[in-house]
Amino acid sequence: MGGRGSTGGYGGVPVFRWPEPDGYTVRASHEQENGVLFPFLPQHKLWRVVSTPVRDVVEKEVVYDSAHTLGMTVPTVRWVKDGKVHDLYVDGTETAAFLQQAGLQLDVSKGGAVMAKRLSRVMRPQVAHRFFAREAVAIHYMEQTAAEVKVWDGAGLVSRNMVERVLEGGQLTAERQRKVRHDLLHSQRVEFTVLTANGQDKGHALVVEDLRDPVTGRPIDFLLPQDTKSQVCLTDAATTFVSFNAVHGKSEMRLDIQSLINHHHFFDNEQLLQWQQDETALYLAAIETGEIQPILQRMASAMGGEEEEGAWPVYQYLANGGDPKQFRSVIRQVMNQQLARLQHTQLEKLRLSVPGGRYYVLPAGVGEAAGRHVMVERGEIFIDPETETAYVNDADWVRMHDANRQADNAGIADLLGGADNDDALWLFGFSDEDDGGQRKVLAWRSPNQKGEYVVLKPTAASASLPWREQDGTKSAYPTMHSSQLATRTDFVEKQYTGGIDPDAVTSFEAAYSVEGMTRVIDDAYRNDGILGMYCNAQMVQEAVFGALPDTLPASLEAVIDSTQKTGADVAAVRQWCYEQTQRLLTNKVPLPELLHKRLSVDFTLPREERPPAPRRTMSASPADKDSEP
Repeated sequence: MGGRGSTGGYGGVPVFRWPEPDGYTVRASHEQENGVLFPFLPQHKLWRVVSTPVRDVVEKEVVYDSAHTLGMTVPTVRWVKDGKVHDLYVDGTETAAFLQQAGLQLDVSKGGAVMAKRLSRVMRPQVAHRFFAREAVAIHYMEQTAAEVKVWDGAGLVSRNMVERVLEGGQLTAERQRKVRHDLLHSQRVEFTVLTANGQDKGHALVVEDLRDPVTGRPIDFLLPQDTKSQVCLTDAATTFVSFNAVHGKSEMRLDIQSLINHHHFFDNEQLLQWQQDETALYLAAIETGEIQPILQRMASAMGGEEEEGAWPVYQYLANGGDPKQFRSVIRQVMNQQLARLQHTQLEKLRLSVPGGRYYVLPAGVGEAAGRHVMVERGEIFIDPETETAYVNDADWVRMHDANRQADNAGIADLLGGADNDDALWLFGFSDEDDGGQRKVLAWRSPNQKGEYVVLKPTAASASLPWREQDGTKSAYPTMHSSQLATRTDFVEKQYTGGIDPDAVTSFEAAYSVEGMTRVIDDAYRNDGILGMYCNAQMVQEAVFGALPDTLPASLEAVIDSTQKTGADVAAVRQWCYEQTQRLLTNKVPLPELLHKRLSVDFTLPREERPPAPRRTMSASPADKDSEP
């Protein structure tokens, strides 16, 4: 399963946009000249990709400028992803002709939504890619037991030579090539996509200097599980497409409101306030002393992309050794950036700076197969900045050492809401006062349902995640109480009413067509916004009552899969969210003002049938005064 903490985005590719009209965005063929690479779009023809919110496509009569559609009335190819309809217009080219020219074959036998998810991965701009002769790429697919399949879900190994060969393809501009080469050649973990006539392999791979076939001992390029997705294939059996993005962990954390509510007894309010003061003191000290590396890291993290860093002169000035005290304007902009970060701590935009980090998960066996000496016993975690990875024990990944014996699915992957090996974890290290000061790491994903977490002990070799306090000293593993964490999901009896039928996916025509995607659009529209509604509804319930109802329509994992991958109907979940809000407001339950905008109101109802407005109070429910976050 994907969608929580996954890498997303375009791996640092500059985002350039045609001047945008209201309601939709346009990418144009001349972006190729700026170093943005679309390997399956024509190099010598005009094309446009027009992206429109699903809700606008269904509810409005969106009128596109003819310059944005190249005068075409029907798109060449259409797919749906992330709540948007993406229409590709290739000048004078119909669907069949484009697919033939691009060398792509689409399989909709598992539904158009699944196919669109696979197609979007190859239609997005690529950081580094290359087409090879099939025999030039050696891939070994492993034969695995059921447990090994779970351990390697979304994981693989790639040779350093393969990464270098892709970079030799020469598709990038000179400046872009320099940046991408440096990033990928120094990466120990990469996001990969491999496309052949059999289908698509994707995930995260550790980079191995000398990768060998485990059976023959011969050099190979990829070691992968047998999990090839057949929805998008190359038509040319003699060709293999390979692309890479670098992935990066972070040694800092911004605690979101959902995570705070789900862990609100664990994180002490006074301690949270102290950490915000420490963060501001760090900025002030950096300006006074000229030691700006810590704030550079935070600026880069806040901006989120290399292209944005390059677009901000202050960042470039500091990154190239400029003295932050030299100019008042620099001091002003640096502090404005910190104030902007602090403003995210207000109301519904809550983002709190806390000690911790964000690293990508892998079972230790994958690291061992890569030739790394990753020794992780049961109940342990190894945080490794070199590979941007948090390694966990293989057996724990399948079933936790301290799992509830009555629980069917109680491995780390299950306890983190259906994680696989291209997912990122939030990691918070602490000294457990309830266990004699034992150092531990709390790990979870976002979004998360209450109780979706694991607590593990860091290995002796594990990196800590230090925090700089106001006096300039660095600390790690603050004292906390594990007894204040919510009960883990495998020890919670939750009943799911079956509000989602995972097999009830809208059928598609026998072959792909633009017209056939109308059904996928309808499914996406029907499910639009429900994932956010469900997260919000759970946050409200937890904040007010300190617990979720014993009966829920579906797990958060099932809602994520349905809304982001399969298109299965989640209307029952929407109705549950409406009913929960109706119950709270009709009974005049006091709600924290912070959560007013997270209530689910059916605005299709006549105004007189909607629930009353919430009482404006910052107080928690009288039933649980300690439940206010």
